[in-house]
Amino acid sequence: MKKVFFGFILGVAALVAFIYTGGGSYLKEAGKRTGDAGEVVEGYEKKMKKTTRNTRDSVEDTIEKARETVADTTDRVKELLP
Repeated sequence: MKKVFFGFILGVAALVAFIYTGGGSYLKEAGKRTGDAGEVVEGYEKKMKKTTRNTRDSVEDTIEKARETVADTTDRVKELLP
């Protein structure tokens, strides 16, 4: 019980010290920077989704071409073998 009470008192003291030393302006500035960082991350997210979409399309095209090649080769082998 003493540890809980001591922790509560310590937390209140830390909060008072934070507010007294200008914590409000710090939080305001941190909030602005967080918003800016969020916009940057959204830009990266859009680029990553576009790249992923393009890569997926390219891989699908390659797979389809490989399937066609295998089918053509299989047909030629069947013609050559009795």
